[in-house]
Amino acid sequence: MVSEKTHSYTVTGPETVDGVGNYMLNVTAPIAGAWGDEGDSVFRMYFLDSGAEAQTEKYPYVFSEYDWIKPSQIDYYRKLSETGRLEKHSSTGSVLPAVMFFHIPLVEFAYSEDGRCNGEKNERVHDQGMNLRLLSTLTEMNEVKAAFVGHDHLNEYCCLVNGVQLCYGGGTGFGRAYGSPDFPRRARVIEWTVDGNENHNIRSWKRHYDDINVIHSEETLFTVSSSDSLHFEGRIQLISMEGADIHQRLDALDNRLSWFYIRLLLLTGASWAVHAAELVLFTFTRRLVAHNVGMGTHALEALGVGAFLGSAMGGPLFGYFADIRGRRSALLFAMTLSLAGLALSAAATKDYHIIVARVIAGVGLGGELPAATVLVQELAPRGMRGRMVALLEAFTGIGGVLGVMLAFGLAPRLGWRTTYLAICSCVLYTGVLRFGIPESPRWLASIGRVEEALAVVEKLESEHGKRSLYDSVKTQEPVTPVTQVASSSFALNARSSVFNKPVHTLMLWTLWTVLAMSSYALGVYVPTLISLSGFNMYESWSTVALLHAAKVLGCILAASTLEKRGRKELLACFVTMVCAVSVMLSYLPWYRFVVIAGTCTVSVLLAGSWSCVLANTPETYTTGIRARGVAYAFGFSRLGASGGALLCPRMFDKWLLSVQVITWVFAGLLTISVFGIIVPYGSDPVIRGYEFGASSVRDSDTDLESSVEGKEGHLLVNNLGEHKTIPLHYKVEEDMEFLQVEREPEPQSVKDLHEQ
Repeated sequence: MVSEKTHSYTVTGPETVDGVGNYMLNVTAPIAGAWGDEGDSVFRMYFLDSGAEAQTEKYPYVFSEYDWIKPSQIDYYRKLSETGRLEKHSSTGSVLPAVMFFHIPLVEFAYSEDGRCNGEKNERVHDQGMNLRLLSTLTEMNEVKAAFVGHDHLNEYCCLVNGVQLCYGGGTGFGRAYGSPDFPRRARVIEWTVDGNENHNIRSWKRHYDDINVIHSEETLFTVSSSDSLHFEGRIQLISMEGADIHQRLDALDNRLSWFYIRLLLLTGASWAVHAAELVLFTFTRRLVAHNVGMGTHALEALGVGAFLGSAMGGPLFGYFADIRGRRSALLFAMTLSLAGLALSAAATKDYHIIVARVIAGVGLGGELPAATVLVQELAPRGMRGRMVALLEAFTGIGGVLGVMLAFGLAPRLGWRTTYLAICSCVLYTGVLRFGIPESPRWLASIGRVEEALAVVEKLESEHGKRSLYDSVKTQEPVTPVTQVASSSFALNARSSVFNKPVHTLMLWTLWTVLAMSSYALGVYVPTLISLSGFNMYESWSTVALLHAAKVLGCILAASTLEKRGRKELLACFVTMVCAVSVMLSYLPWYRFVVIAGTCTVSVLLAGSWSCVLANTPETYTTGIRARGVAYAFGFSRLGASGGALLCPRMFDKWLLSVQVITWVFAGLLTISVFGIIVPYGSDPVIRGYEFGASSVRDSDTDLESSVEGKEGHLLVNNLGEHKTIPLHYKVEEDMEFLQVEREPEPQSVKDLHEQ
């Protein structure tokens, strides 16, 4: 009925989306001017139905007074917004600005005293009953500059939250403020203007009904100037989605292993291989070290867990360093420190000297994994992040084979000290890393170094070939640089923490810890126990090398399926198989072929499991805290690995548990952790993409799974259904060119407008 009214642009919206009145109005320029060329899209308005009271019959377990915006509406907005990415201001080259309207406020509309809000709060916020991450979606898409609501009659303020101005309309009804006579009827005015200097602005203020000369709460919500700087203004100024276009350009790259990504894998993988070779060398030269230095049983136990304890400290330390100083810098320093610890080990003459040196090496080794993982993943486009991390993890197996060759071939002939010093020469490789791999452009953008980030992205696009997921629709224009003003997102990132989601963080730590303990028990200690009465996998260098080579196969297997199956589903498959094979191996006769086949299969499946976990964890955190998120989980898991290394011998020697019982204990623990906690309650960030906003606590909704093909389907939007472009009329004044929406002269119906 409303849509058929004269001068109404209301659209009912698609029936497949929750609610009525979900639609978009696309404003185009009638003539050429400072705003762009004739017919250019210059502005967008989105409308969503937030409902009324909560539907208790449909959602009996949601205890809320009011309804909320549903996932189908958020997905529909995302679909429409993707089409806006392909249209740019012809005069500024920036993404089209937009505003959004819905009735019931989000929980993020809460008033703050920290300077982000302008206006008055006169009643509590009666927000939506469920927070399904609409704001994080708006922040991610970097299009909607302000969202306007009603519902709370007395509130009339705007708050800048995660780059979006959240504003109340307030007080337009003739019922005034719940019938209060001392609250004059008023309305919020929104003005989109372009002046003679090509400064584009969205301004807003409150105007009274009884006296139109009475205005208040005036502020500028958004500005984009002819100098291509994009920022928000209000009582404070912040960058809107600082560097979001950098994320978009990276994620739009074609999902293929170009020479750039092959070189990136080879360079970072080499450091990863050195890392693994050190650990293997530590393990298989322990007897030589103990005999040469003179170490008792307790000293040998301390030496065995020294690298684990060092990693537990080094992970968080270098994770923090990577978030503050950069991923590449953290990787270089961590690698240097680990090799320095190895050199100190070579020079040690006392047992406590070598234990301390082993801990120092462990600190460096603990820093390499989170720094390299995050660096590689942040340089990769969305559709191949998991694949890149899994292929990087494959270098663990390659380094293991190298370590076996050194431990079995070089160390017995030249001595363990000479072998350690030979590995230390790899410290020169840090120079290759410094000049051979770029810093993460996502991290550079998150701290305001946008020009450097753009330079990295442009070089990457050039080397990659710039084949884009958008190419089949329209080639993207060069992205406009973003200029930092007043306040940086770095300050906001500093307030973000991996503990903002304590339950989710605890689940991740549990997964890492249990997987580390079970990997040691099922992949190392159980084969050791089998060797006591069966075939010994660790007696010959060839079988040990085969064991590490199997890890390469597991990582390649994970890389080929991660993006198709999703992190959680693939992790569940790998864990199911590794537990089944381990239990079967514990009951089978321990002949040579059985032990080699069973142990190598376990190694393949454990490597695949670790690939899933390594791919999942960085995607859980925002750019500003991503390295810390990975590093804290890794550091905590090293404590679990240390516990496993000390617990397993006691289970067998002191508690007299059989091989079968020990296998059941750790296989059961791993199964319960994955199927009881991670699968039903954990997140799979592959669908919503990376976080874009540097200032948001979470950049992505992470509770869905999808394939890359599904994402491409969202990008290739060919039909907007009822949402056609509606040309509106504007007027031009002599002193200033500005756009002001006027009524279409006597439109016959919405259908007629669409046909026009």
